[in-house]
Amino acid sequence: MPRLEYGLKTGELTEEAMVKILEKALTRAAKATSDLHVAKNRKKLKKYTGPFGRSTPDAEEPDYDHIYNFSSGRMGGCDLFLQLYPNMERNGRVKFPQEGITWGMYIDFSYARELTQGILNDMGCSGRRSTA
Repeated sequence: MPRLEYGLKTGELTEEAMVKILEKALTRAAKATSDLHVAKNRKKLKKYTGPFGRSTPDAEEPDYDHIYNFSSGRMGGCDLFLQLYPNMERNGRVKFPQEGITWGMYIDFSYARELTQGILNDMGCSGRRSTA
């Protein structure tokens, strides 16, 4: 499965409400998997204040107040990795130029083959952009 980035159009939705919606979708995804390790050990989105790392060695480091990370899976492998970040960095750089996109979401579900499009839709994904 590919790694994907989505631009999220959240409108008037607060950050707290958006995180709550994603938590609900992640819980639904954990319940949908047949991997009992994931379902029993579902973790929450974690808020990070940095450092955030670079997408490539020559890229500038992102400049955010905070981002959210989620990682689930068994030891030695990750079933799902999700990163949620503001569309606009503190320095004014924008990831998705389309109007109305306020957050970006990077998903690597290389090993989470049981996620359905319905579950991804529950996460509010629009503006899909493949990175692999």
